[in-house]
Amino acid sequence: MIYSVAIACTSAGWLLLLILNPESLWAALTLSFAIQTAVFFQGRWMAKELNDPKLAYAGCFALLKMPLCLLIILFGWMPDLHDTSTILGSDPQRFYHQSVEMAESSSPSNTVLPVNYVGILYYYFFIIKLFGRHPVYPALINGLISFQCMILLTRWMYHLKPRRDKTDWTIGLFILIPEYMWFDSITSRETIVAAICVFILYVYFREQSSATFDLVRYPIFSGLVIFLGIIRTSMLIPIMLIIIILSFLKLPSRRSTPAMVMTAIIFVAAGLLSPEISVQLGSTDFAYVDLVEVAAYSDPEVISPEGWSERSIGRMLVPKSLLEVFLFALPRVLIYIVSPLPTHLYVPFNAIIAGSWDAWQSLVTILSSILYVVLLPVGIAGVVSFYKDSTLHPKLIIYVPTLVLLVAIGVGVPIIHERYRVMAIPFLWTTMWLGRSASRNLLLKSYCWAAICCLALLMVYLCLKIL
Repeated sequence: MIYSVAIACTSAGWLLLLILNPESLWAALTLSFAIQTAVFFQGRWMAKELNDPKLAYAGCFALLKMPLCLLIILFGWMPDLHDTSTILGSDPQRFYHQSVEMAESSSPSNTVLPVNYVGILYYYFFIIKLFGRHPVYPALINGLISFQCMILLTRWMYHLKPRRDKTDWTIGLFILIPEYMWFDSITSRETIVAAICVFILYVYFREQSSATFDLVRYPIFSGLVIFLGIIRTSMLIPIMLIIIILSFLKLPSRRSTPAMVMTAIIFVAAGLLSPEISVQLGSTDFAYVDLVEVAAYSDPEVISPEGWSERSIGRMLVPKSLLEVFLFALPRVLIYIVSPLPTHLYVPFNAIIAGSWDAWQSLVTILSSILYVVLLPVGIAGVVSFYKDSTLHPKLIIYVPTLVLLVAIGVGVPIIHERYRVMAIPFLWTTMWLGRSASRNLLLKSYCWAAICCLALLMVYLCLKIL
């Protein structure tokens, strides 16, 4: 029944898109059918492999997501996509237009503007060159990559949590989080980076857990690390830090020394090669030491008076020294999770109808933040359960990446941009998913303490804004 509903919704979405925007969409419809077929059978195969029939719903998640993404593309992304006045103010718009320009040029490398992390332009360039310039093609490929991310994350977590319960299948629901669907639907890099991080850590986990040294996995591992390096070079640092911490914690418990040595060699090589490859592809020069200077940015002009009030919390937490980077880390992480709450709770309906991408992005960000606020106590209860039960030690394999990625995102840039948290969503969602196993009493206590903390923080917020 659920498959029938999902397929019906997808068909209706495609029919609407074909009617309102028929340009070159028959090829997209063919590609979509191929992806839907692969998703359907892959979900069935995973359910059988992991001995959980409800995991067949995983394919339904992707099928239900597709019509929602089509609506986003049609009403939230395409209306503003060709507004050249806002290209420089929006990375996804810039990525789209530059990728199209590269695809239509006889010499793509000569059309690349000197920007950071130029790899994402080549990623979308290949998609547009192969399929066409319609915005639906990048969305389809992004969605397929996110589905593979969900598949690997599910297999990984089912291995760490061998005891089954009725709601384990919900681990894949993160691909339906509003802002995750939004950034999958547009030419962004956040969900791609999130998926690559999952791929890298999954391959590392499988290799470290294996009783034999498998050389076949290392070309895949190397390619993923270099791909991450040219798309978002700075993310190599938290991923490497995660692996180092897990190694010190002796996780996974069965570890291969040759595999650890090979992993270190690959990361050092990728860390050195990725900036040079990016420069050759047209990127600006990159130095890791610059990341420290960016994090502790002290130029007062970085805070625009148009977007910041004198009592803005985000403005107060812009670090002006390396010490403040560390002192503000956890408050900034908390703001990243709940922002733009409680300041922004309303998006003009007429802007949504008009197809303003900025309004649509604000809407999905607000909805996602509400979801995180509601479910964060569940994740906290799971962490508390971990400390009370030593048999939950393997769950550190998820808690460590979640914390490291959130802190890295929190301190990475001085200005808080909610979209960066998308890179940690798969791990953040999994932390909440693991929290379901906490006792009912612990969950109740977690929600009570969360309510008290929210009230206290709200009082502090009001004092800062009013007094």
